[in-house]
Amino acid sequence: MADVSGEDSRRRALLDTAVGVFVRHGCRESSMDEVARAAQISRQGLYLHFSIKEELFRASIRQLLESTLRAASAVLEDAALPLDARLARALDEGYGRFAGKANPDALDLVEASHALLGTLVEDHEDLFARDKWVGLPRVHGA
Repeated sequence: MADVSGEDSRRRALLDTAVGVFVRHGCRESSMDEVARAAQISRQGLYLHFSIKEELFRASIRQLLESTLRAASAVLEDAALPLDARLARALDEGYGRFAGKANPDALDLVEASHALLGTLVEDHEDLFARDKWVGLPRVHGA
């Protein structure tokens, strides 16, 4: 029987590494070779998981969005924190992870995300807004 948890863990690590490469170099300038080197696997090993770069990009962004949603949700549900701290930390989970890490060459990520991901990003943002912000106490009558 295959070690599913180990395989899942390796896949998550691979996708995290791919996101880092895409953030640093953009989608267009990133290569499968570069992702394989960064992940410390062979290029052939990477191709066993993903047949083309676009498939890797979609999977890595999907994982990033899902983990961001889980992390922000956990912070928002932490009743031990004051509301302003929960909001600040949730926004940091969503938008602060890569602050200062992208270089100007990575600006094609927005263009690539629209072309390769369709509405995936917007769907996750809507899911987060609908499920997590609703029900929080209003601040200053907002």
